[in-house]
Amino acid sequence: MDQEPTKAPHRYQRWDEYTIAEVGRRFASGSCSDRLDLLRECYAEGRSLPYEIASQVLNDPDPMMRLWMAKHARDLDLRERNWAAPLEQKPEDAEGATEERKPESGYKYPDRNLWEKLGEDKDPLVRAALYENPAAPRFAALKDLPQICRLAYMRNPDHGGHGLGHNSRQILALFDATDTSLGITESEREELVMAYLSNPAVIAMSHDLRCECVLDRSSEFYGELRYDCEKKRERLWTLLRDFPSAAVKERGFRYLGGEDRWKVEAYRSTEDRWLRMYLLLGASQTDVELLSLGAVDKEECCWEVARQKFIDPKKLKPGKPGMPVSGWRNYVFTALESAVIAAVPWAAFRLAGTPFEHLLLALVGLVYLGIEAGHIAREMGWERALLALDVEFRKLRRLVGERLSEEERLEQRWEDAAAALTLEQKGIARWIRIAGMSLASVYVLYQLYLVLRHGRMP
Repeated sequence: MDQEPTKAPHRYQRWDEYTIAEVGRRFASGSCSDRLDLLRECYAEGRSLPYEIASQVLNDPDPMMRLWMAKHARDLDLRERNWAAPLEQKPEDAEGATEERKPESGYKYPDRNLWEKLGEDKDPLVRAALYENPAAPRFAALKDLPQICRLAYMRNPDHGGHGLGHNSRQILALFDATDTSLGITESEREELVMAYLSNPAVIAMSHDLRCECVLDRSSEFYGELRYDCEKKRERLWTLLRDFPSAAVKERGFRYLGGEDRWKVEAYRSTEDRWLRMYLLLGASQTDVELLSLGAVDKEECCWEVARQKFIDPKKLKPGKPGMPVSGWRNYVFTALESAVIAAVPWAAFRLAGTPFEHLLLALVGLVYLGIEAGHIAREMGWERALLALDVEFRKLRRLVGERLSEEERLEQRWEDAAAALTLEQKGIARWIRIAGMSLASVYVLYQLYLVLRHGRMP
């Protein structure tokens, strides 16, 4: 069997004097975009820069180079710990006494920690961007940072980890409007929460309800860690629905993932119709209870959004615009119609004066009931034919490779759900009609039997 040839390692997988000089020359002679592309190439596939190149980038007068390094660089602590140096030395002095003496430095190059150089950069944006980098060390606590650094830290991908990230306690304190431990104003709190809710890693991980992307299922502590993760996320949703800012609720309801029951609690406690609409916009196909609430909402903006989502027909609650007619009304109307059909022969036979009139009414009743039975049979046959044609049409569409947009697929799912519910209601109503017609038929046949048997009126 043919196999693909083994891929050669990247040119900058291992650094030497030649590749360091080559990259240094390319960096010095390239434009701004060329140098950024070169940095991405060097850092691709987990690679890092040697000290000569990294220091050249950080000494570049263009702040865009240092800003990129602050956001994306890795392994900038290039001091190279000197493991050969002993931690403790006990030389013998001239008198034979022992004296402890530690080495002056445990590193071979103690001045090569480039993280510190970035943290002391003259550009405040570069210093702030360092807090967005998940590989960078932290130089201060969140409450001691300036606001621009806090805003950068809220966009750190580390927040998309287990629970709410490595700093979940401060994130929950940030969403708690009554908490004063961070020492921030209301406007600063709102800015930080909005920045947190714009973090792609946070939004992506919030939709991983089982925490499978960050937890090892084979671990003996998986159950405990998952329980802790769910509790933190549930607490976050509770704080979000009670947050005073409508703008924060709008973004959180629209993009943040969560369990169906958390969203239902937020929906029921939210009076603003537009915020309820954003909850429905952020709902997935598994949020059945939330979408069912939206389908029966009095506000048009809410049930219109719920209409565009897929809902299980068995859990669908009809009765609003764009929905099938409510089932119980249809059943009551059909039951009354069947009662009238059953009562008409009884009243007619009561008014008949002669055996001939009795016989004529019985024959007319049998003809009418036969026509109704044939109509029901044809209706059932048409429905079976339409369903068969619909199945074949779907097969044909898949065969020709029809492509539907997301809105068209949602509309199709809605129509399928509504059609399934309508067919179910029609089937129940049809059986009510059949029951009424059966009673009427039995009564007419009984009257006909009496006339033919005795030759007189019963």
